[in-house]
Amino acid sequence: MTTRLTSICLWALGALLACTIQASAAPLIDIEPETLFVSHNQSFGVYIVIHGATDLFAFQFDMSFDPRLLSATSVADGGLLSVGGPTIFFPGTIDNVAGRISFTLGTLTGNLPGVNGTGALAGIEFRSRNASGIATLKLSDIILLDSNLADLDFVPPVPAPIAVLPEPGTLALLAPMLLGMAWALRRRHNRLSA
Repeated sequence: MTTRLTSICLWALGALLACTIQASAAPLIDIEPETLFVSHNQSFGVYIVIHGATDLFAFQFDMSFDPRLLSATSVADGGLLSVGGPTIFFPGTIDNVAGRISFTLGTLTGNLPGVNGTGALAGIEFRSRNASGIATLKLSDIILLDSNLADLDFVPPVPAPIAVLPEPGTLALLAPMLLGMAWALRRRHNRLSA
């Protein structure tokens, strides 16, 4: 009886501890929206978002993109850190020839705790160029710091695809050619099947 009572008490204590201890999963960094379809010379924006931040005090990242399809026009503060107090934001340096935004950073200032939760670290505006294709936005050199300026672990983002669609006029020129190719393939398939 005593052994059984001890087991029940240990189980109850373990259950109580499990309920009171929060799991500290690493936050996820993401590019949102995840996929975009844009036309030539169209402007659009993406956000660098962190999900589940705990004690986030500062961040830094670089972004690369395909300069044949996209050009970056601006980088702005996403606003998450400002919830915690005064901040400093540096948009970084845009290089549209290399397809890179370097050294974007934000930090709280003063002796403050870091922020918790989900929100945007930065917003980036792009313009599609006169080309068609799928460009990928990729973050690198990501650094997250807590209020003690220690590195925070995080789950890195999956590169976000951006499809630049041809203009309607281009599609009208391509349509007869594509239909002709489909007809020829169908005819060949029918001959091989016979």
